[in-house]
Parts: sequence; structure tokens; C-alpha cells
Amino acid sequence: MRLQFKYLVLTAAFIFLTTSYAFAEEVNWNDYKSGSAISEKSKKKMYIYFYSEKCPWCVKMENDTFKNEEVAGYLNKNFVPVKINVYEDRNTTAMYGIGPIPANVFMESDIKTGIYKRPGYIPPETFMGILETIHLEKY
Repeated sequence: MRLQFKYLVLTAAFIFLTTSYAFAEEVNWNDYKSGSAISEKSKKKMYIYFYSEKCPWCVKMENDTFKNEEVAGYLNKNFVPVKINVYEDRNTTAMYGIGPIPANVFMESDIKTGIYKRPGYIPPETFMGILETIHLEKY
């Protein structure tokens, strides 16, 4: 009886941990070409994240900011998120005049009109404020 109870508790804990992790919101990243098309068609503003895997601040932003469920959910719902590796897509990186990374660029849905450009790591709380300000057009 005691062994069955331990087995039941361990099974319940395993199910809880795996299902709560599986349902965590993640950012639905697009490449530049498909993101541009989706943004124009949906009339949603586009957020472009320029990064490199070798950049420690980029890794921190991905682990802290983009894995924050509130940030990921708001970004997915109200923007078209685009992720660009600066070493793999040098043309787009140059087109946007990206220097220091990580770099964060917000564009109108016409893909021609810039809204806001900010280099550097942005913590989740600050990023949420930026997302809300741009989405609600309080700039």
C-alpha cells in the first residue's frame, strides 16, 4: 500500500511538471521574408530581434525576456516577431543599420516605417512596457 502511494505521488508530480512546462508560451519567431509578408497582410506591427548565438547579452535576453510567458504571449498576439542572426543575414542587418547586438527594431506593418530602435538587452518588465506603448500607439 505504501509503495503504491509513493508511485502515485511520483507519477502525479511527473505529469504536473511535464504538462506545465509543455504549455509554457514561447515566441513564434518568423524569418524576415515570411514575417514581412505576414505583417503586411495582417496589418500587425513587426518586431525584429537581431542576435548572435555568441553574444552573451543575446543569450540573456532569450533566457530572461523571451521565455517570460507574459512577454511571449503579448508579442505573439500583437506583433509579428522576426528573429535575425546577424552573421547569417548580413544584408537585412546592414539594411537596418544594426551595430551593437542584441538589437530591437519595431516597424509599422508597411515594413517601411520605423517606430523604435533600441540596442542592448532589455529585461522582461521593461520590454513589456515597450510592447504595450508601441501596440497601443502611445508614442
